Amino acid sequence: MGRERNLVLDHRITDFTPTTHIKGTVNREGIRKMTPREWARLQGFPDEFLIPVADASAYKQFGNSVAVPAIQATANEILRLINKL
Repeated sequence: MGRERNLVLDHRITDFTPTTHIKGTVNREGIRKMTPREWARLQGFPDEFLIPVADASAYKQFGNSVAVPAIQATANEILRLINKL
């Protein structure tokens, strides 16, 4: 798998300088690498969740985690459908 899965379009960027300590540059289209914190948010982790590991490890851990809000929503929908029967 390529690194393109870690890119995000950020229209807030106006000066094209990196806004994080993550290696890499922001190109003229405003595309930059996602931060580990953004990956955590996508998986449903609260902003207070501490990420005590290096960025490379955090990417791996969040990539292997389960999105709990998505599982909860799916389970609730299944239960709703079962109760209709």
